[in-house]
Amino acid sequence: MSAAGLEQIADVVRDVTGITLAEMRVNDRSRRVSRIRHMTIWLVRKCCPLVTWGEIGDWIHREHSTCEHSVRVVEQQGLLTWPELGVALVRLQKPSLEGLMQAQEGLAQALRSYDVEEEQR
Repeated sequence: MSAAGLEQIADVVRDVTGITLAEMRVNDRSRRVSRIRHMTIWLVRKCCPLVTWGEIGDWIHREHSTCEHSVRVVEQQGLLTWPELGVALVRLQKPSLEGLMQAQEGLAQALRSYDVEEEQR
């Protein structure tokens, strides 16, 4: 996932939790912000498996080892049951209507090309 994909994750997290990427990037250790930061890092790893720990750290202004720790926190401390995490994950994985329409048009175009090739045989 590109930088645009990372920003999409930040936007979804903001919409679901009210915490912005800027707020997650500062050195705020309050329970709410740190949990949202952990959740965001976990979402990046779940949705963007090709993004490295270092890239995640650079994006959220943390060390790569802190990002690895965040994922362990989410998975080991029961944060996977958070309603906010579930809502964010569903929103990120739900295909958009525009994307579905583009896929449908691409499929229709491919079928038309196939029909033309079959007629020419």
